[in-house]
Amino acid sequence: MTTNNEMKHTVLLSLEYLTTLVEEKIYLLRAIDCDTYEDGTYDLNDQIVTFTNAVQELKAVINRSMAIVPMED
Repeated sequence: MTTNNEMKHTVLLSLEYLTTLVEEKIYLLRAIDCDTYEDGTYDLNDQIVTFTNAVQELKAVINRSMAIVPMED
């Protein structure tokens, strides 16, 4: 039987994975925004910085959460 703590860890691992996917999309968005051959170069710079900071905060809270929830042996 799965315990609540095991389910919490499963959800946290899922959030960690999703955060990685978001981080990859931000990296792609940054590359597109830096394309100097098109109009609108660097017009999302501030938003990309905000996205990056938000992802870092999410990663930190996920790590703290995983440290708080005990894993049963």
